[in-house]
Amino acid sequence: MKKADPFYLSAAWRDIRLAVLRRDRWLCVMCGAKVHYKGMARVDHIVPRRQAPELAMRTDNLRTLCPTCDNKRHIEKGHGGNEWGATKQGQPRDPRHWWNAFDYQKARANDTDE
Repeated sequence: MKKADPFYLSAAWRDIRLAVLRRDRWLCVMCGAKVHYKGMARVDHIVPRRQAPELAMRTDNLRTLCPTCDNKRHIEKGHGGNEWGATKQGQPRDPRHWWNAFDYQKARANDTDE
């Protein structure tokens, strides 16, 4: 079994976590799901602690996620990474998405050949 990170057991983390959950009104900021039930609330570091430990306790680097959105966010949880969602143009960010596998350049070249 994975051992708990002491950071997440600290009183300071528990206090800031509760402040973020209250700020976000116990709703997932990605999908709007209610996370007020036991075991549902995840407080996510937008920039991971490993990359920027100085941001670990800053509320502007924390957000509330539901378990589904949290799992989609993290590669280490086996579901993806930062590549979910869509660009402003509506294209999926995930390079493995079937829309991104389609070769638009080749398709356009074939359309103009006729």
